[in-house]
Amino acid sequence: DILDNKFDIENKQMEFKYKAIEGQTFNYARYGYTYKQINTVFEYCIKDIERTWPYKLNDWGLNNIIITPDNHIKYIDLDLFHDTTEFPTKSKAVKKIKKDFEEGFEKTDWMKFVNWRKENTSQRLLKQYGIIL
Repeated sequence: DILDNKFDIENKQMEFKYKAIEGQTFNYARYGYTYKQINTVFEYCIKDIERTWPYKLNDWGLNNIIITPDNHIKYIDLDLFHDTTEFPTKSKAVKKIKKDFEEGFEKTDWMKFVNWRKENTSQRLLKQYGIIL
């Protein structure tokens, strides 16, 4: 859509090039992360919106995030990378991140994380966007 409007490209074919990324998905049920690690990834996702706005990933499911062997965070499955059409404000995009993270954890585990530290950086970032955990 984005390219069609600017460059008059026909939607007849698409070519993808990719490079395998070493690491493991941010799958809490399988690997069990500490609250500090969860906070770091959650904060990364929110700050990444600032970095890439008005373009952003639209699917922050935990299986779409990889932690590399040297502890870097990478996104995979970028098929839902869009402009601001679906989430026209940063606040709406951050709400979607929160929702995707909530769905990736059992409800009790998510609430334990939320209450882990009353003023962790993730909570401060959410408050900045007017979102209450």
